[in-house]
Amino acid sequence: MKYTSQAVALSLAVLLSGCASQIEEYFEPEVRPDYQQMYLIGNFTWWEINPKYQLNHLRDYVYTAEVDLIADGQPYEFKFIDEQWNAGSNCGYATEKDKEVKLNQPVTANCYAGFENFQFTPQKSGSFRFRIDFDDKDFPQVSIIKI
Repeated sequence: MKYTSQAVALSLAVLLSGCASQIEEYFEPEVRPDYQQMYLIGNFTWWEINPKYQLNHLRDYVYTAEVDLIADGQPYEFKFIDEQWNAGSNCGYATEKDKEVKLNQPVTANCYAGFENFQFTPQKSGSFRFRIDFDDKDFPQVSIIKI
């Protein structure tokens, strides 16, 4: 009986170690897009990719681009995209309440957007830092600060 309990324990250990390796293979590490290969585009870029507005890594999953804008009372439309406008890297507003971005007030992005462009109307002309935080990749946060 002594050998039987040892054999059961050994068999159980072998069985569990096999399951652990299968579990590790099943749950692959999360793959995220290369956010530094994305751009800020909008009517200020004529909706063209411009290396000047390629996203810069700030920290963790936070990326920024700086733009000089003129306050003429008209909204600027914008979004964050990769070069191919791929789904998952085509970030516009998530809901109608997220459409209009105000200074220092984050809104939620949808990176599977079609024509859901954000809008921003500067009160004064100047330089602005557009920021997108991908910490929650399903609900990135977009904000703008005056610099």
